[in-house]
Amino acid sequence: MGYKTILVHCDASRGSLVRLKVALGLADRLEAHVVGLHVRQAFQAPAFTDAGPAMDSLYRAYEDGVRSEEETARRAFAEAVGHKGYSGEWRVADGYVGQTVITQARYADLVVLGQADREAGPTAPPADFAEEVVMAAERPVLIVPFIGAAKPPGRTVLLCWNDTREAARAATLAAIL
Repeated sequence: MGYKTILVHCDASRGSLVRLKVALGLADRLEAHVVGLHVRQAFQAPAFTDAGPAMDSLYRAYEDGVRSEEETARRAFAEAVGHKGYSGEWRVADGYVGQTVITQARYADLVVLGQADREAGPTAPPADFAEEVVMAAERPVLIVPFIGAAKPPGRTVLLCWNDTREAARAATLAAIL
């Protein structure tokens, strides 16, 4: 069994292009289909508002920002995938980023995420996003450092073992790459 479908989380952050480059490099090597996923995070109204007219302008500003981020991510994905004619598809889903990526990961063979970036803006995924997906997705997850990857992943492997079911599964899935 090989990785035939690679899901990559795409947002408007600077790390998104790095994740795309790693995912497309793997797709090229493994002849895999790449799925770019952008999550439109739900609007959370401040608890101290009375939901008056000011709320309308706050919601409109939020929606404008979300549309702008979605378009930035979509353009980056389309440009990266179309550059060499990779097999790819673009998905947009609404919801909380962690749970949405976990759900979408069930339809992929490998998930590519980014490490939390301390300098990311307020619309970035939560700091524990990658850990949440790793623990709940039940799929192999490749976490790309926010500073980038110097070499293509999967050439040099470090295996840590503690004789548990989870370690055996991780070792088996890692052997496929």
